[in-house]
Amino acid sequence: MRKFNASVVVGAILLSVPGAAVDAAAQSVAAVRAPAVGVGLAPVAGALGAAPVFRPSMPSLPSVGLMPTLTLPGVVARPSAAVLSASVAAVPVAVAVPAAQAAVAAQAAAPAGPTAVARELTVRLSENPVLAAIAKPAPRSALGSKGAASGVFFDAARPFTSNGIEPVPVSGSRAGPNGLKPAAARRPIPAPDAADFPRRMLEKGNKASTAILWSNVLTLGLGAAVGAAAVITGAAAWTTAAGLVAGLALPFLPAYGRMLALSSMRSVSDGVPTERRTLMFPTLFKGVEQAGLGVALSSLGVKAVLIGAGYAAWTLAATNPVLAALTAAVGLSALLTRSRTAAFADGIELLKIALLGRLREGIPVATDVSSLPGKTSLQKRYWFLKAPDVGAPIARLDSTYLAMREHGLSVVEAFKTALLSHLLFGPKTQSGLSLQERWDLGLLFRPFDIYLPNLFQAQGYSNSRIFAPAGNKRGLTPGDIDLVEFERMFELYAPGRAHMSAADMKRMREGNALRDESEGRGSWFSRWQGVLAAKRRADQLVELYADVVVEEEGRLVPAVSRDMLLRVYRGLAQEDIRRERAY
Repeated sequence: MRKFNASVVVGAILLSVPGAAVDAAAQSVAAVRAPAVGVGLAPVAGALGAAPVFRPSMPSLPSVGLMPTLTLPGVVARPSAAVLSASVAAVPVAVAVPAAQAAVAAQAAAPAGPTAVARELTVRLSENPVLAAIAKPAPRSALGSKGAASGVFFDAARPFTSNGIEPVPVSGSRAGPNGLKPAAARRPIPAPDAADFPRRMLEKGNKASTAILWSNVLTLGLGAAVGAAAVITGAAAWTTAAGLVAGLALPFLPAYGRMLALSSMRSVSDGVPTERRTLMFPTLFKGVEQAGLGVALSSLGVKAVLIGAGYAAWTLAATNPVLAALTAAVGLSALLTRSRTAAFADGIELLKIALLGRLREGIPVATDVSSLPGKTSLQKRYWFLKAPDVGAPIARLDSTYLAMREHGLSVVEAFKTALLSHLLFGPKTQSGLSLQERWDLGLLFRPFDIYLPNLFQAQGYSNSRIFAPAGNKRGLTPGDIDLVEFERMFELYAPGRAHMSAADMKRMREGNALRDESEGRGSWFSRWQGVLAAKRRADQLVELYADVVVEEEGRLVPAVSRDMLLRVYRGLAQEDIRRERAY
């Protein structure tokens, strides 16, 4: 204990001298290898040198010698020895003495050197409230986390960084790097985790479904009130009023389909981190189909209410204008259901993209374009329309409809697409075939079947020219991909981005129509028809093959990435969907 008391005395004396003197004393003690003084000096000096620094205004400043640097707003100076002496003297002896005893015991157990002892004493002394107040750690930087450290700020609804969701910075009003607001001018919003995106979309889907239900309740309540008023005033019989009110209850039926769709989506979201991930594709597609059916039935119910209420208001306008106005209000209330149904459908589309991206992670894409049937890229893209019971490369109306259904289109959309495709493209693909060739192919009495090898002849005006037409100037085989036009599409209509949304494709259709007009290709009517056909193809392209979610004008929208778009044009994406639905 005499050695310890001597070391404490020496350490207390050294606390009242400048840091340079402490450094010199420590070096001299180490030189003469005085164990008694070294044991007491090393912990105290280590505690002073390693103690946290109070820096309320600057991120970091180096310590000078063994004395900590004290930084106050506008003042950078080393504290005087008197201040430190008074602060250390305020440490209770009941805390300092046991800590020093523990340090001596630790040194005896580990003779490697005084480093461990100094660290242990530093920890013990830092637990004292007086030293903690003096050596308070510097506060965290105002830059925050999740991208804010680089000066990029994210809105709380859109900072997704993985699984096909791209971050978009919010530009500030003051000048800064890349036109962004500096960190000191705006508090950054922490970015929500991208892994929670499906969960948040499921919550939004539940809220949207509930909102649709309440709007149906509103329509039904207004209809019941108007029906009761019509019966009381004698404007309608009670049987008629009861029938109309019962008709207003029909929009409640799709609620069950929405509930099943959300349940399937939730099962997929829960199964993503498990070994059942590769088996969840059918469940996901089933949920999407259930949601689509629910949306279609809800939209049909809204149209029925609008038509029925409009007709009733028109018949009552002459005899009872007040009742007619109330009936019209019932029809207008259905518009609220329509908007909420559209919001539900948009949310399901984004949720499908996010879940598909997670299910596809880690699944190798081994399909080789050379293994696909067809000689050109255009044939490979649409070869999945081929009728399986026909040896020739021919697509029939029924095979096209079934292929569209297997790809995910609804019953109505699949039938409409198949019908329009065969009416518009079938005769064009058969032009140039002789009667003998049509007889051999079985097309003589089927003028609307699509002959797949001649699909390049069905390209209309106002198209993207991605597939090389006949007589092109680059010497490409008709139907092969023109990579120059592919690059031009992104350079003009999606500059600086690796995806295309529905808005980008709309601008591209307008630009292609103007391009054809400037080159004198086709008439205004043929170009207008080409724009309509291109719109239908673009809508289905986004619906079937969108693989990223991007922010556009303050809202999240689906988009097709550059890689996915090239896979679609090469016919590989169609094979991917066929393989996923076969799980």
